[in-house]
Amino acid sequence: MINQIGRKFIYLVYGAIIRHRIHWLMVLLYSYVIKERYPDGKLGRFIATEKDNKITILALWPDHFRGDLEVLVSTGEFRVLQIPVHWQTRLIYQYYPMNVNRMDMYNPSPDHPLYKNKKELQFFLTEFLSRLFKKLNVDCVIGSHIEHRENSDWGEVSNNIGVPYIVFHRENLLASADVKEKVIYRVKRLAGGFKGSHVVVHNEVCRQLYVDIGFLGPDRISALGCLRMDNFIKKVHQCKTVTNRRKKVAIFPFYLSQFRDDSYSLYPFFREVYTTLINFANKHSEIDVVIKPKNKKEYTKLYEMLGWIIEGTGITFEKIPNLYITSDLDAQELLFETDVVCGLRSTVLLEAAIAGKPVIMPYFKELQAPKYDDYIIFRELLHLHLFDIAKDVNELESIIIDRLHNPTIDEKIMEERNALFEKYVSSMKGDATEKYVALIKSVVAEELKRAC
Repeated sequence: MINQIGRKFIYLVYGAIIRHRIHWLMVLLYSYVIKERYPDGKLGRFIATEKDNKITILALWPDHFRGDLEVLVSTGEFRVLQIPVHWQTRLIYQYYPMNVNRMDMYNPSPDHPLYKNKKELQFFLTEFLSRLFKKLNVDCVIGSHIEHRENSDWGEVSNNIGVPYIVFHRENLLASADVKEKVIYRVKRLAGGFKGSHVVVHNEVCRQLYVDIGFLGPDRISALGCLRMDNFIKKVHQCKTVTNRRKKVAIFPFYLSQFRDDSYSLYPFFREVYTTLINFANKHSEIDVVIKPKNKKEYTKLYEMLGWIIEGTGITFEKIPNLYITSDLDAQELLFETDVVCGLRSTVLLEAAIAGKPVIMPYFKELQAPKYDDYIIFRELLHLHLFDIAKDVNELESIIIDRLHNPTIDEKIMEERNALFEKYVSSMKGDATEKYVALIKSVVAEELKRAC
């Protein structure tokens, strides 16, 4: 009770500071909560010093960058600061209602109910961020998705006051019709186009889509590959697979919600796939089976789905000691320790592919119905032959066993896998970092030139 009263009091004080526009106090507070990121991922108190040759970057919603920030710091070219997302939302929700739709707040028309909220927030941010960035010597602001409502006003105002806002957009695997349609629908709702300086995507397919839609001009979007893949690609070239260990099968899960149209008719398919994989672990105690959701949010979603699936089967996860369900592992490190990979809709399938791993896609009869064609990645591109396709539960189990004993991938298939990875993810040269460094420097220099 005391804690609740204390939090409410602090929130009221915080709101009063904003309403009375006590900018100096806000700058002092946010200077304290903003931290500097180091190459090892650790955070430290940032103390602004005399300017050096490094460009100072402020990362919005840092948890969404998935290793990119460490890469930028490790170049020695940048000083990377980050602000916890809840300190962004505490501010924007002083102006917006808590349940605001991200599409509605992106660029509301003057007659929209949120138009006034947006203008008032941006008026406050203009003065606040001008002072904050001056104190912290911020040269550039970055975000990880064009649609993040937590970032849109921060980014737009930063850009307006002469601190370029660059988005390293994460949603890039446009390898199935449903993903393309979803992206087109959402982007068309973001009226007025991109309000920052530049967008970086992984591949030319994604870049061209945003240009064709008219979201931004071709000179404001670049396809540079994926930062966090450079180190992975170098390890692949060095054949970093871990040897002298227990056999391991890694499963990168897929969900009912990914099949939006009549998805629950696929429940038998999901039940068959997951019970087969879990029973495989139960029967083969000498083999580790790892189910790796992307993050803690997906872990909760997966555990709930698996609970429905195993209900009535007599399966108890805790009684299978070689079955691991965890989001805490690094996906790329897991691949080097894995013999066989199983999945359906994820970029990690391409990562496993270039690492020379057998990749099994459970493409069962139920999923082969025409109404699901749009949901299968690489299907329309005729690249399914680069993976092992299991058409039923018997094939799924038999292919896993066969591939554990015969993991070698044909050289011609590996060449095609590498080409597909380059088309959708990053160059096999592992040179994305150099391209990002050059672009950031160019955008910051262009803004400085414009300000002079």
